[in-house]
Amino acid sequence: MSLRVPTTHEREIVGPVVTNRAGRTNHDAVGFSRRPVFDGAIAGRFGRRKRWEYWALVSRTHVVSVTLADLDLVGMLSIWCIDLRSDRRAELSLPLPRPLVPTLRGSAGTSPFRITLPGVDLALVERLDATVFTFDLRTDALTLRGQVEVARPAERDSLSVLVPFSDDAFQLTCKDVGRPATGVLEFGGESVVFDPTRGDHGTLDFGRGVFPHHTAWNWSASHGFVGGRAIGWNLGGQWTDGTGTTENGLFVDGRLEKLGATARFRYDPRDPSAPWHLTTDDGRVELELRPAHVKTTNAYTRLAGARIDLAFGTFRGHLVTETGERVEVVDHVGWAEDFTAAW
Repeated sequence: MSLRVPTTHEREIVGPVVTNRAGRTNHDAVGFSRRPVFDGAIAGRFGRRKRWEYWALVSRTHVVSVTLADLDLVGMLSIWCIDLRSDRRAELSLPLPRPLVPTLRGSAGTSPFRITLPGVDLALVERLDATVFTFDLRTDALTLRGQVEVARPAERDSLSVLVPFSDDAFQLTCKDVGRPATGVLEFGGESVVFDPTRGDHGTLDFGRGVFPHHTAWNWSASHGFVGGRAIGWNLGGQWTDGTGTTENGLFVDGRLEKLGATARFRYDPRDPSAPWHLTTDDGRVELELRPAHVKTTNAYTRLAGARIDLAFGTFRGHLVTETGERVEVVDHVGWAEDFTAAW
């Protein structure tokens, strides 16, 4: 029998649980889950609530990103497409007045929506077995048309974590990494084909919570095949420090191996196109990201704003599974980001 190494000190939540009670953090819900069993609906705290769904649709040659956010006073829709071969990017960002913001419910995978504006028709349909995106964008900023279906295999694990900042602040995150993606999009006069047999996938970052005013985080995710096995990860840094929780985990053939160790991200903020280095304190992750595209946003005012360095590219390095197996990673497509905000 293979020996399994310890992975985490954190409590695993296996049944339905609410994260917020009458505007207060439910500390009895602190932990992680392999299934989206948390209800992240937020009572009260209007103006401080942060709700978003970020999707990355990843092929070997392109990344399509969709962000829908509800920040109480305003909403936001952001869609962009990157050609990893040429570094070409096209982007559409739209503030959404309150009446146009779709309802983002408290549980991952339960918020279908459709947004129709001049030149913009975007639909997300949630089925039991898949999430389906339909794009028809014809604007000066971005032309993107087609459909991608992101499968939801019943046997696959995701990673949900409730992170307690205080009695009044918490974050529920669900990272659903590496779901098989199938479809065709038309971008820049070219067909972008999503083929799950080569590792093309969709990854969801679901967030519901009340953050401290000043926030910093790192995040990385990727999925691919190593010797015919599906291998992926989700790693986060900074924002969970001191909370007793992490959002770190490996995905081996669809099964989550939760990591309780701290993840470290090292990169040069003066040159985010240089290699990034990712490790965990337990030695189970050693990765290098070689960026093919970097998206930097620096939008600060006196009262609020954010800075983001987001690098897409290929990873090399190794992971160690809970059975002690060393898995060599070569040319996994994915990303890493460094984020700071006053919000």
